[in-house]
Amino acid sequence: ISLHPKTRVVFRLPSATNAPASASVGDFGPRTAWSPHAPLLAVAHGSQVSLTSIACDDVSGLVPVAERQASLGPPTTAAVVELRFLSSSVLLALTSNLTIVFVDAHSLAPLETISVVSLDLAFETAPDGAVSYAPCLAVSGRTAFLLGMGGLYKAAVLTWAERVQGLAQRGKFVSALRLATAFYRGTGAAAVGLPLPHDSPQAKATIAKLIAELLVAYVELFNAALAAEAGAGLETKVSALTSLVVETCVLIRATDKLLPQLYEACCTEALVRDLESGELLSPRETLLQTLEPYLLDGRLRSLAPVLMHDFVELYAKLGKLQIVSRCILNMALPSLDFHQVVTLCRSAGLWEALIYVFTAGLGDYLAPLDDMFRAWLAAQSRGSESDLGYKLLLYISYTLQGRAFPTGAIPDDHDPVRGKLSM
Repeated sequence: ISLHPKTRVVFRLPSATNAPASASVGDFGPRTAWSPHAPLLAVAHGSQVSLTSIACDDVSGLVPVAERQASLGPPTTAAVVELRFLSSSVLLALTSNLTIVFVDAHSLAPLETISVVSLDLAFETAPDGAVSYAPCLAVSGRTAFLLGMGGLYKAAVLTWAERVQGLAQRGKFVSALRLATAFYRGTGAAAVGLPLPHDSPQAKATIAKLIAELLVAYVELFNAALAAEAGAGLETKVSALTSLVVETCVLIRATDKLLPQLYEACCTEALVRDLESGELLSPRETLLQTLEPYLLDGRLRSLAPVLMHDFVELYAKLGKLQIVSRCILNMALPSLDFHQVVTLCRSAGLWEALIYVFTAGLGDYLAPLDDMFRAWLAAQSRGSESDLGYKLLLYISYTLQGRAFPTGAIPDDHDPVRGKLSM
């Protein structure tokens, strides 16, 4: 209802079907992640809760621009008698059976249910017998105050950071990291205290900072526990730790600084048997192995020099040089130790990787050709069979066609004329 310049109805929200008018309660809330540009009207009809995003139009007044509806439970669920916004992320619903339901203001999913029957809440009774619980409930910020016959009670909603830190303080680091990464992805419910919109760079940077602190603390705690532990089962624990570290660093895009820091912090003394190869590896070496699928499928395009150096050395020791070659073909060249990679490729015959490093990194088409030709001549003089001659011809053919070897693609930054002239 507008009071100025004259009294008039500017917006009317229809009641839900078959819901009595007396069952309707509501609250006007702040902007939320779902509706960052317009405030929300929350209304309950029985156990049905609806959110309506309200925009103000100078011509037509208040108009609904979007709406969501959900039920707090089956049709037999008690009706909502009071409804309040505790924050832009959480609604508090008091039901007729004296139960408080905290509701996510984004999805309208119930988050937590608490019975308050024992508080003996104060209420008003009208002459016609209707009961009102409005006097017993007040909200200030994210704190709700409940007035009972024996005292005043309060319940506060924790911020997203307090929830994460609370789990970590109880030693539940994995759960804390899972919850924090859910907030980072935008799937965490009731992100109280997080800057709006929740997917903004500012919000993500805030979450990423807390995640980094949790990872560092978790790795230090894990190292201390690992030094005191021995026996079966360590392999699974170390593998789970390294997988969590790499997955989280890739998610928050912290592979340049945080991942090397965590790698250096990993224990090197304790040896556990690798579940796949059977080799005895330190947790630091297990972390290097965890990088493999991320390098092969392109999720990780660069590595800090110390990580790349140790990754190559470990895989050379394990006899997995072909995997190193495939990883190099997917990587951004500035992250590679040029001397180390070239020396490895020449000694191990990783010709595809050698060609990629020289052509894409230096624009040099002749150096790999010269190396391959010399290796082919040496193989011929020994009388040994080799497919190097075929690779040589294929490399020359691709280069003359202006295509990159060995993929056959024509990247945007490729200079086909330079390659042809070199040949």
